[in-house]
Amino acid sequence: MLKRLENVHWLEEGQKSLHALGLAATPQERWDIWENNVRSLGYWKPLKQKKSVKP
Repeated sequence: MLKRLENVHWLEEGQKSLHALGLAATPQERWDIWENNVRSLGYWKPLKQKKSVKP
């Protein structure tokens, strides 16, 4: 994918490698990359467990 981005002149080399990583990744890998980024920014919080109601 990096080779395909060679002719994109408005991206710097570092940006090209990041875009190539995202384009070559599987859907699960893209989700993991996104999730790790959101967690590192502090926006991802675990959901609180709901208390089960006993009948």
